[in-house]
Amino acid sequence: MRRTATVVAIFAGFLMQPTPAAATVQNVHNTGVCTDCHGETPRFGIDTRKTVTFRTAADDPALCLACHSPDEALHPTLMPAGSGPEGGQRSVYLPAGSSPAFEGKIVCVSCHFIHAADGRHGLLRGFPGSPDPRYFASWEAFCTECHGRNLLGRSPHRTGEKSCAFCHQSKPKPGRKQEVTSRGGDLCRMCHGTITRNHYGETDPLGERTECVGCHAPHETSAENPSLLNAEFLAAARESRAVHPHFRKAFCFGCHENTDDYTLLSEDINHLCNRCHASGEIPGNFHPLKKVPAGITVPKGWPLTDGALTCLTCHEQGHEDQERLPKMVRGGPYEKPRGPCWRCHDRQHFKVSDIHRDINEGKRCEFCHVDRPEPGKDTAGTVVFVADPDLSCLSCHEESYEHMKSHHGSTRKPPGGTVPPEMPLYKGRRIMCATCHNPHVKESSTHKLRGVVSGDYTICTYCHLFE
Repeated sequence: MRRTATVVAIFAGFLMQPTPAAATVQNVHNTGVCTDCHGETPRFGIDTRKTVTFRTAADDPALCLACHSPDEALHPTLMPAGSGPEGGQRSVYLPAGSSPAFEGKIVCVSCHFIHAADGRHGLLRGFPGSPDPRYFASWEAFCTECHGRNLLGRSPHRTGEKSCAFCHQSKPKPGRKQEVTSRGGDLCRMCHGTITRNHYGETDPLGERTECVGCHAPHETSAENPSLLNAEFLAAARESRAVHPHFRKAFCFGCHENTDDYTLLSEDINHLCNRCHASGEIPGNFHPLKKVPAGITVPKGWPLTDGALTCLTCHEQGHEDQERLPKMVRGGPYEKPRGPCWRCHDRQHFKVSDIHRDINEGKRCEFCHVDRPEPGKDTAGTVVFVADPDLSCLSCHEESYEHMKSHHGSTRKPPGGTVPPEMPLYKGRRIMCATCHNPHVKESSTHKLRGVVSGDYTICTYCHLFE
């Protein structure tokens, strides 16, 4: 008999950890026509495994191929059980074929229990719905049952031409397009099952990807490209200012020219960080980067450059081997957003300081702006902030942090929405605190909301229409 392929219905549900509370999914094998596989319709309650009949043999893969095409396979069949490389083993739980034609060989029913009561887990033995549910807690445990210690080393990305058949029906030939088996992303999830579909959050400059190959190139060399990212992705990521490179080994190019000596793209650390953090796409600088004035003591281990603050004074670089602190702030985690401020500043000074009162008196404009704006000349589009304006606000309005996040914190202009010109956006892109609040007005009873007088809170309708 020719080498056939195992019927596979390994759904995403199998590749995740089974959860007791999840609803079962109907197994179509339990609702179909019995005689598609059986010689006679089994008599429920009477027939047993020994008395039920089949059109051929119970372990014949041809029974499965009547409905499932060979390219659905994720594992070859008709190989002698336990015949893999050293380190593999013959399972005592997953049965090899027992009929004369298939005795001792891997067959479809070695891995699948056809009449499983729960169809969520690809009808795999040892998962909910099979005769011995919860025998396997994960896909790794299932595959290890036969592959043993070889499992971690069996990567189709680094075994050359020997692994072509894992993804392709036949060995690809130069110059000829070779289709991948119809299982698509399920092939990837066989090994990368713990990676969720939204794992590319903050890392995808191309927009939402629907297939793994949208971002990854399976034929790349992992030593040179750890995440096997494709050329299109890498080109877009290098230009994007919204991709989060920190703590991601594959994204060293966000700050470094190479991974040989890790030469920085810019010797000016502040300029390097501001390539992204001054773009308006993501939160930016929080603090003026000036020489430390007399009376301020910077904590030991918080580096300065020529006596001046840099981004790295308060923040870690975000290397893969560093502790993942919130916002990468040194000395964290802190209980509240202003916690790091008190490492250098005196709380009492902030309690008696009122920046809004000062700016109404023409003082301390430089608290928010690089240069003192000229009334009647400068606009929201021409003034330059010393820091991300939202973060400047939160340096005092710490209690508004959670409230801001639940409303318009660091969100872009609403899709299809119209924002009036008198409600400025940060760099024309992002809703900020000052979009709705005017920090320069004296009135505080209305939270300094723009256009609000005598308690008329209709500001939301400037952008939003309600039915």
